[in-house]
Amino acid sequence: MCTSNPENSSENPSLYRYISFEKAISLFTNGFYVPIAKSFEDLNECEIKHLPNYLEKDIESRVEDCFKKIKELLCNTSNSINSANLAEHYKECFGEIFDATDAKEIPCRSWESIFGIISSAVSDYGKTHTIANFPRENIRCCASAFRMPQNDEECKSKLRRLFENLAKEDLKGALISCWTKNPKESYVLWRSYAEKKGIRIKTNKEKLEKFLKSKSAGTGDWPEDKKDFFFSGEFSVKSEDVTYLTEDDLRKELEANSLRDIKTRKELLEKVSFLKSDIYRSEEEFRVLLYGDAWESGKLTGIVSPQIGVSFPLGDNPGALLDEIMLSPFLSEFEIKSYMELFTKLFPGVKPCRSKIEIKI
Repeated sequence: MCTSNPENSSENPSLYRYISFEKAISLFTNGFYVPIAKSFEDLNECEIKHLPNYLEKDIESRVEDCFKKIKELLCNTSNSINSANLAEHYKECFGEIFDATDAKEIPCRSWESIFGIISSAVSDYGKTHTIANFPRENIRCCASAFRMPQNDEECKSKLRRLFENLAKEDLKGALISCWTKNPKESYVLWRSYAEKKGIRIKTNKEKLEKFLKSKSAGTGDWPEDKKDFFFSGEFSVKSEDVTYLTEDDLRKELEANSLRDIKTRKELLEKVSFLKSDIYRSEEEFRVLLYGDAWESGKLTGIVSPQIGVSFPLGDNPGALLDEIMLSPFLSEFEIKSYMELFTKLFPGVKPCRSKIEIKI
């Protein structure tokens, strides 16, 4: 039988997560995995119409700086452009484009050089933002505006759109962990998230937050070779119930003029990360948001690069996160016995138990 506390206070609710067998093994070998928001379908569909004023100011500054460099390039009649930092970096990243033999020089062919300047601006943006692998095609399309050429305002407009897209990508670079508060087993969640033959893990809000915060700045029981590799710097943790809205209300919320008054990335993240369409209401979702404040502080905090998520090692104490491991009702008796033995060894102190749903195999 499962040994669990029947009490489930509103201040510290019990949380449940359904995972596949493969993810259960990864939980033991790599740790508890938290993906970036970009991997969530509902967040990818969140189209923010009005970026906050503080963001627009930052974007306009970057657009003007990038535009100025390109205009200087197009007026330059020399054979090459002296750009040591850019060349060294892009000789590795864009070797198929920059074929100069001297690492301190970039050939003054307009297309490659314009592309390089815009790529450099995007790379610089990514150093203090949670941007990973921004599609090169977006940069190429932006560079083509100068190659055509178009008028100055059209060129600036494309640069502006590029950085606006980067700003939205940055919001999707925050880490989000999704759970359900419903203690009743869900046939649908067993099938979809546990892929039928997986497990359901249980924790609570306080334990989960404490576990994640203990990993801040690569401290705690991170393996030596992984400290500060998956996650750079300190980060903040916020958790709460998802707010379910109709499709119309969700769109209105994300198009509201009030978004312009938001002052920080933190506020903007907390505004959009806990919204979801009410077609998922039955999941009773509870989310945990992890983020850094790189934009405001100027420090490398909460940066995920280049991975699409972070694995938080359990160390020698799986009980620091796990309260319970429940085995899928879709398992055969032989599989249940095997799983019981396996998970008892992998997660000592967290005894696995059987599902209470009866399904004929």
